[in-house]
Amino acid sequence: MVFEYVEGSDVAKMIQQRLLAPEDALELGKQVVDGLVHLHSHGFHHCDIKPRNLLWTTKGAKIIDFNVSVRADDREARGGGSRRYLPPDFDPESVPQNGERADRDLYALGLTLYEAVTGRYPWSASEPPPNQPVPDPRELSGFDDLVPELVDVIMRTVAPKRSDRWHSAQDLKQALANVHQARRAVVRATLPLSAVAAAAA
Repeated sequence: MVFEYVEGSDVAKMIQQRLLAPEDALELGKQVVDGLVHLHSHGFHHCDIKPRNLLWTTKGAKIIDFNVSVRADDREARGGGSRRYLPPDFDPESVPQNGERADRDLYALGLTLYEAVTGRYPWSASEPPPNQPVPDPRELSGFDDLVPELVDVIMRTVAPKRSDRWHSAQDLKQALANVHQARRAVVRATLPLSAVAAAAA
């Protein structure tokens, strides 16, 4: 068996070491959702999206570890993966439909994006609790300047109920494409020249 060698950094370690700025996290999200659009359109679901399965490289983000991925035409595969990134309304004991598999990939990307932006998992529990939305990242220290558009995308991607989340990777891709910056621009107040002259006198 031959695998591609990819030179890159483990996104999980980058999050732990606080090496990603919100702008980096936004770019990561855009690149990973591009990968999911490609996978889903070719009939595959990853089923284990999480920071540890992403690499940050000089050529962009790479999705790795496809050992539990499933084909869309496999009607019996449950998929594996970490419960830490499973939607709270996903039943791992039943055989999921393809819409549920796609939703699982998108939800996991949403949690990964939340962690990449804030540097932390949103709950103290080891897996998403049912019916409990993630805390608004703007309420965390140092993140009150995140743009509403980015926060709205994240919050919808990890909404507790599937009906409130994105319906496809293409939908999420378009939403992230409409987010042009991660933080609000700082507006510095400037004094008119007359005031500057008066202060100098």
